[in-house]
Amino acid sequence: MIHKERYDICYSYKLKAPLWTRFYITKAELEKKPASRDDDKFYEETSIPAKYRAKLADYRSSGYDRGHVTSSRSMAFTNKAQASTYTLANCQPEYPEHNRGIWRYTETLARKLASKAGEAVIYTGGVFDPINPKRIGPGRIAVPAKTYKIVYFPKSRESVGFLVPNIPEDQGKKPSKFRVELKDIEKESGFKFNL
Repeated sequence: MIHKERYDICYSYKLKAPLWTRFYITKAELEKKPASRDDDKFYEETSIPAKYRAKLADYRSSGYDRGHVTSSRSMAFTNKAQASTYTLANCQPEYPEHNRGIWRYTETLARKLASKAGEAVIYTGGVFDPINPKRIGPGRIAVPAKTYKIVYFPKSRESVGFLVPNIPEDQGKKPSKFRVELKDIEKESGFKFNL
C-alpha cells in the first residue's frame, strides 16, 4: 500500500502497476476551482524498490498512455493532491482511444455522481490476465485488459460500477453502456470490496 496526499494505491510489484486506488471526495472539494496542471509531470515512485517500479522509459514509444488510475481532476482541489497523482505508481498502460475517450467520460460521470450525492468513496483499477498479461517496456509493465470504477455513496450505502475494455477503438461517450453490478467487478478483479 502506498499512501499519497489524499488517496491510497494498492500496487503490485509483480505487475508494476496499481491493482486499485481509493479516495474519498466531497461535493465541496469537487466544486473548488481546479488547480493548474502546468507544472505537473509524471515521475517514478521512489518509495518502491527500483526493480519493481514503473519507469518513464517503459512508456516511451509504447503506443500507450500513462493512464491515471486516480484521476488528476478528481484531486484538483489542491495543487499538492493533484501533483501526487502523477506518480507512475498511479498509472497503468491504456490505449489512447480508451484513456482519452470513454474512460475520460467515465471519470467525469463518477465526479458528477459524487457531487450530486454530496460525497463518495471511489475505487478504480485494472483487470489483468492472471496467467499471461500483455506487457510493455524494458521493465515489462502489465497492461490491463479492462478498467473498472466503483462509486460508493456512504449515506445511502449504494454503489455504481463501470467495467470498460481497454481496447484501441472508439467506444463512444456513454459510460452507462458499461455499467455493471459490484459483484461483476469483484468477480473480474478477484477483489472483495467491503463497502
